[in-house]
Amino acid sequence: PPANPPPPPPPDSWYARAEPPAVQAQLAAPATGVGAEAPGNTVKGQPGHFVLMGHAMFLAAAQGLAKMDFSGFSEDAAANAEACSGLSGFILRNHVVPAAK
Repeated sequence: PPANPPPPPPPDSWYARAEPPAVQAQLAAPATGVGAEAPGNTVKGQPGHFVLMGHAMFLAAAQGLAKMDFSGFSEDAAANAEACSGLSGFILRNHVVPAAK
């Protein structure tokens, strides 16, 4: 049977250099403000936001078990969701558990 050819040598980008290539500085995006002046400053909901809401509600249930008091479940769940993702907290507070407003 024929022998396998040796693998090609690794590219130069695998080796450390004294100076980074000049291309890296050109690829950096300019920084923009995070306020309302930034265009397209919106977040689109993704399935992960709903998954984080489930985790937040589970944690609120665990908090209720630890305190043996579930009267603040909706507020705890909303606070936990906001700690993970602002959009998750907004959805949970306004649509899932409206009592947490």
